[in-house]
Amino acid sequence: SGADLRAAKAGLQEVIVTTRTAKHRIFQTISTNVVTESKIVAIALENDFQKGVLSSRIHCLFALISGGFLGVGNDSTYNHIDCFTRFPFPDSTSEY
Repeated sequence: SGADLRAAKAGLQEVIVTTRTAKHRIFQTISTNVVTESKIVAIALENDFQKGVLSSRIHCLFALISGGFLGVGNDSTYNHIDCFTRFPFPDSTSEY
């Protein structure tokens, strides 16, 4: 919900976003001052390592398999429950 996202992004300068439906999965950062609407998935993370993991080929394949498809072009959809929450994120360490 909107209240959950506002609480999660408190103290952050940026959040990572992607469109809900797209032919190609792209993640980018936007300012927390920007209000997103329902077609944008906002992820309350601003770490470059986490953005790299989300943009990685393995996560994009996981999202393609886990998400659904929509529209005439049968474009993939990014459902935060199936594609983000269930993804086994690697631990980041200071070695990387």
